[in-house]
Amino acid sequence: MSVSERRRLDLYERLGETLGREHAEVLMEYLPPVGWGDVARRHDVDALRLEMEAGLAGVRGEVAELRGDVRAEISALRGDLNSGLAGVRQELHEQFSRFLMWIVGTIFASVGLVLALIAYVSS
Repeated sequence: MSVSERRRLDLYERLGETLGREHAEVLMEYLPPVGWGDVARRHDVDALRLEMEAGLAGVRGEVAELRGDVRAEISALRGDLNSGLAGVRQELHEQFSRFLMWIVGTIFASVGLVLALIAYVSS
């Protein structure tokens, strides 16, 4: 049977008459404001704790799996980056070699032109 607020008030007034208002208030504070079916019992709390622990274990497993996936992806990206940098180094080396050959050729041509010009002016 459900306890209504009217029945709680009647009980409080009767206790107040019998025990006094102060004692009635203390006793009423110990009674649940709703039916006993709504009060959690120890085994309810224990069952909830077990359910939460199982859920947490599942989350920990998923996090560990994700951590492994992320590490594998980072490792793959690192490998891609290293191979890309190797290609950039090779391209830079080739471009520098071409530039150096062009500069050396230009210098030799300039020196030859200056020598020819000196020879022409001296003659």
